Amino acid sequence: ADDGAASAAGDGAMAVDEAVGRHFVAGAIKRSRIVVFSKSTCGPCKRVRSLLDAYTEEVQYVQLDARADMSDCQDALEQLTGRRTVPQVFVGGKMLGGSDDAFRKHNCGTLAPALEAAGVAMAPRLPCGLCRGCRSLPIECQS
Repeated sequence: ADDGAASAAGDGAMAVDEAVGRHFVAGAIKRSRIVVFSKSTCGPCKRVRSLLDAYTEEVQYVQLDARADMSDCQDALEQLTGRRTVPQVFVGGKMLGGSDDAFRKHNCGTLAPALEAAGVAMAPRLPCGLCRGCRSLPIECQS
């Protein structure tokens, strides 16, 4: 009988943890005009950070691997977007996508308007000497 009680208590704790993860994720999306859920060792996360930092200083980065409830947060993201992978970029409370999606929008010129429509304060842009300010600039040449 004790094993059943311990199992039931454990299941309750798991449900509470998942609820906390959902609450945290939903709150982060609601509080910020632009939020990126990422991990510190993720290559695509670093690339999207470089891209977004060239547009604005307003990005809130949530490093999931620095959180004890990382798995619960990823579960919440999966319920919300159908994806557990990172990065996941939200602009104006809506899913923009991952790294490939952000770069696709950047390359076709729709990222800046999406950020501006969400009220994101844009950083002043100086033309790059390597790409002369073209939209599909290599991320390494940002100034």
